[in-house]
Amino acid sequence: MSQKPRKKRNETKEYFAKASLALMLEKKLGKYELQNNIRIVFLDSGKNIICPYSSFSKEYNRWFWGIPKKYWDNWQNNYYLALILENEIQGHSFILLGPKESKKLLTKTSVQQKNKNKIICLCTLLLTQTGQPVA
Repeated sequence: MSQKPRKKRNETKEYFAKASLALMLEKKLGKYELQNNIRIVFLDSGKNIICPYSSFSKEYNRWFWGIPKKYWDNWQNNYYLALILENEIQGHSFILLGPKESKKLLTKTSVQQKNKNKIICLCTLLLTQTGQPVA
């Protein structure tokens, strides 16, 4: 079984989504810096948002995020996890987890052997108008 090549990463969309998230949170958390293309550091509050980005995989009907070992292996009490979901039709949205919820999710997630990332996967469940799952 051969795997299809991965969808090419759209770095412009990814940067825009992360910048939008930072701007939205700036009102509550203060000035920020985007670091290492995965972490937003809010300078006034000391909070860090680890924000991996994923475009939707039509092949697997899922989003996938990789969390680098340097973060998941030493999750801090001031780290939040924002899973950014790109959808070609609707733009992007995100799921924001607090420090405890993030750590709990990461302890239940397996490690990818190749690069030691924790891989988080979220699938979609499409429903008909009657509320039944689409086959």
